[in-house]
Amino acid sequence: MKKLKNPQCVESSADYVTYVVVVHGMGEQRENETVIKVVNRFAEARRGARANDSRDVVTLGQACGQTGLSKLPATQQPWMEFEGIPANPTDPRSKIFLGEKSSTGKDLRFVDLCWAHILRDAHKHAGTDVEEWAKGLLGRLVHKHKDAEARDKSCARVPFWIRRVLYLLADTLLLVRFAMNFRFKKMKELVFVKYLGDVQVYGEYERCRGRAVRHFHDTMARIEAEHDERERKPGAKRREARYVIIAHSLGSIMSLDALLYAHALPRVRKSHTDKWAFPGYRGGDEKDKTPDTNWIWRVQSFVTLGSPIDKCLMLWWLNYRYLLNHADWFDKIASEAQNCDCSGPVRKSPIAHFNYCDELDPVGHNLNVARQTPAYKAVFKCREDVVFNRYAVPGVAHNAYWTDQELFGWILDRAVAGACVAGAPSRPRWFNLWVYCKLLFWLYCAVPLLILLGTYASLSWALQAENWRTAAVAAAAFSFLAYFGRCLTDLGIWWRQIQRQQSEEFWRSARTGDDSGRNQAEQPCEGGGPDPKQRRFRRRAARLFRVLVAAAPFAWAALTLATLRALDLSPLQCVLVLCGGSNSRLTLVALIFLLVVFCLFFLCRLPTAYRMRTVDAPGMCPRFEAGLWVLVCIAGAVLAAHPLVGVLSALPAEFDGYLEHAAIFGVLATIAYSYRLYRFVLVKTVLRCSKPRSIEYSHYASHP
Repeated sequence: MKKLKNPQCVESSADYVTYVVVVHGMGEQRENETVIKVVNRFAEARRGARANDSRDVVTLGQACGQTGLSKLPATQQPWMEFEGIPANPTDPRSKIFLGEKSSTGKDLRFVDLCWAHILRDAHKHAGTDVEEWAKGLLGRLVHKHKDAEARDKSCARVPFWIRRVLYLLADTLLLVRFAMNFRFKKMKELVFVKYLGDVQVYGEYERCRGRAVRHFHDTMARIEAEHDERERKPGAKRREARYVIIAHSLGSIMSLDALLYAHALPRVRKSHTDKWAFPGYRGGDEKDKTPDTNWIWRVQSFVTLGSPIDKCLMLWWLNYRYLLNHADWFDKIASEAQNCDCSGPVRKSPIAHFNYCDELDPVGHNLNVARQTPAYKAVFKCREDVVFNRYAVPGVAHNAYWTDQELFGWILDRAVAGACVAGAPSRPRWFNLWVYCKLLFWLYCAVPLLILLGTYASLSWALQAENWRTAAVAAAAFSFLAYFGRCLTDLGIWWRQIQRQQSEEFWRSARTGDDSGRNQAEQPCEGGGPDPKQRRFRRRAARLFRVLVAAAPFAWAALTLATLRALDLSPLQCVLVLCGGSNSRLTLVALIFLLVVFCLFFLCRLPTAYRMRTVDAPGMCPRFEAGLWVLVCIAGAVLAAHPLVGVLSALPAEFDGYLEHAAIFGVLATIAYSYRLYRFVLVKTVLRCSKPRSIEYSHYASHP
């Protein structure tokens, strides 16, 4: 049994019933589908499970057996409770967890706040094609940025990452959508409707936002009412409810809206016309009674995983001006807490906020912007704001939190138990050198290699096809893969380097021991940060991969030149050998390549009117520096090819066929890796000369 830091924790925890409310993010979610992941992680954490020995026990059927189905009348309790997950960490628990039902209130009670049906319904009415949505969003940002430049308001300009990454992301998504029109139509609906569509309707359709917040308030009010009904037992001591909110992805920004709106003045929530009221919060009926929000004073912690809160505030700043006008929107927090119609003790301190995100998560990041706003500082206290390196695969990291046993063990002790236990689990390993190397491998090695293999296979197929129709299809595939590979390389390098630039603020603040580099000196976080050894390993790994990025085109160019000299052929002659000496076949492939690339360039990308200038520093020539690096590598490859020629020339004649294929593959590899080096140096130079400006959200959101 663990010792207590404070003996009063046992007494205080016995006076409460703790509810863990889980809010899912974007995507197709069913009732209770998200919460069972948290139940399984917390159950194993109570038994001291490590990351490699956690097991899933609770199933969707067991969860729905307690809460009932959402489409049927709500006749059962809105929460689920299982034996063996005690709210008090000092209570004895069984050695194994089997998912047995409990109803004592001594164990944690879990609530799944499912709101996917609101997003689906909103998309039917207000969803648009991704191209039209991207144009509207980027159009607003372009006008805002240009107006801020004309008025010389640097603090109101659109941040650099939006100006470049958002445009590249839109272009890449349009290419993906074009390819999915031929195959994978179900996958197209999943990506562009059930994921991107959710972001679109919540950010653009204000009534969807209001309905989602109302659903949050209705659910919490129902939990509060059901809890009060259960605690009205004659002769028994009444226990108060205590709430912990765990939100993921898009659910975190919705939960932030809901928690802040619960503090709004009653006249704001009950009004249809107040400028701070959320449209859609109240139904069309004037007699619609707004839910009770006294539960807000018993919310203890707010945990966000992979949260896009800062991104939403920057992209849809018009929706979040209320964060700057809390004087007209909020009542005084202290007086409201004292005057609220609550029985029993209430929270007298701000809600503890814990934000966690992996560096490879394309959605979430730090909360540097949100923490500046007056409304946030009036309601929340940021306890931890950590961007870590724990997951290796880009993109997949966005959903990897649910299987991270070590992270949920930390959340259980910090956010749920309140860290009142002595000997609690040590801080998670925020930086893993092996994981960091793997993520660099995926971004800078695996992705270019997969693109290279696809282009080589389709080109070989086109050159050696038996008929013209097959050759034309293969040539079109080669053209698309080459163009798509270029876009994916650009997006990957820009996204990674901008994410790294933002993360460097976190690593520098950890080194200096303050948050001055994060524009948050007035409200620093209490925890989170790498140690000096982790920072040293990170710098060394980054240097190693920079060397590999520069060495790849050098090595491929040297090998290709040596192979061509050994065969005594030029690249064009080598291609003609592979296609049987047919000039017409080579001409067909070249014409199709030019035609497909031309069509993709003009039909599957946004117009240049939506693209903003990426280089702010006048007179700088990053393209010259990047091109110079490529020329140096090629020149070095010419010199390094001489020793290899003799080795390859000594091979038997039966290896000539393999050498011809190797020469073609080497030409493609040299082009691909030289382009990667060019873009890498270009982006590094631009970011080095364009330091990120501090964002004052009061100026950004109030402009124009």
